[in-house]
Formats: sequence, C-alpha cells, structure tokens
Amino acid sequence: MLALLRNVLAREKRALAALAGALAVFLAAQFIAFPLIDAAEKRRASLPLKEKTLRKYQNLAALIGAREIDWRNIQARLADSERGLLDSRTAALASAELHQRLQQLAEQQGIAQRSADFMGVRPLKPVEAGYAAVPIGLAFECTLDQLANFLAATAAGPKTLSIDQVSIIASPPRDDRPRKMVTVRLVVHGLMLQEPAGPKS
Repeated sequence: MLALLRNVLAREKRALAALAGALAVFLAAQFIAFPLIDAAEKRRASLPLKEKTLRKYQNLAALIGAREIDWRNIQARLADSERGLLDSRTAALASAELHQRLQQLAEQQGIAQRSADFMGVRPLKPVEAGYAAVPIGLAFECTLDQLANFLAATAAGPKTLSIDQVSIIASPPRDDRPRKMVTVRLVVHGLMLQEPAGPKS
C-alpha cells in the first residue's frame, strides 16, 4: 500500500511538473511570443506607408536643394547683369556718366557730337525694384563707316546700352569733304539702379 502511494505521488509530481511546464510555455507564448509576433506584423504592415513617407521627404529635400541651386543661379545671373548698369545712383550723375561714355565712344571713331539732349530718367516696372532707364539724345555728323563702328562699340561695351529712334539723313556734298557724310540723330538708353528714396517725413 505504501508502495502504491509512493507510485501515485511520483505520478502526480510528474503530472504537476508537466502541468507547470505547460503553464510556463503558455504564459511565455501568451505574454511574450504572441505580442512580439503581433508587433512584427504591425511593423511589416506599416513598412509601405513608412517607405512612402520617406520617399516623400526625400523628394522634398531634393526639391529644396534644386530650388536653392536655382536661387543661387538666379542671384549669380542678376549680379552678372547688374555689372552692365551705370555706376551712378542718382539720375543727374547717371545722365552725366552716360554722356561721358558716349562722348568717348564717339571720339574713338573720330565723331564730333553736335548736340546732346538730356532726357528725363524714367523708372522701369516693377518700380519697387529700383531700376530706371537713362535716355540721352545725340546728334552728330559722320561717315557710314564711323556710324557702324560707333554702333558696334556701343553694343559691345561693358555697360548695357540700347539705341532707338535712329534718324539718318544724307548730308549734301561739299568741296571740303571728299567722303559722303550723314547726319545722325538717335537716342541711347542706359540702365541704372536708383538709390532708395529716404523715408517720407
């Protein structure tokens, strides 16, 4: 009887040990393995969304970089264009600077100016940018070769100059002039950046 009791107790101990082991496996699966598997599944399911978000941010970063490069290029081109502006910042000085420059170009071609008409400086749109056109009317007499060289020198100079309202009239022949001469009237425009107006009181 004692031996039977010992056998039953041994079997119950083994059963209890097996039950305790099964319970431990169940608890480990329930509270450790299954949550980890669920979390991994959720992460896997959210990967396409995260990848989309990452691509979106990469595209935005690339766009910002491209815009920054475009902005630098625009700034460089603006600085390069502004080298062609007259150096003076007031209308009177800019007109005088343009007249002196045109006089030098004419003298280099052997042309003597008859007259110079200082016209009003007019702001270019948009006005808030501060750019203005500086026009000067010129009248002189020269040969066609001299005129062509003067126009080419005006266009090729370091300053941005434009010519309009050109009038060319053949001069009557004279004994003291062996070459054919023409009387020229034209308007030359330079560009300037005006000083900003002071605050109104």
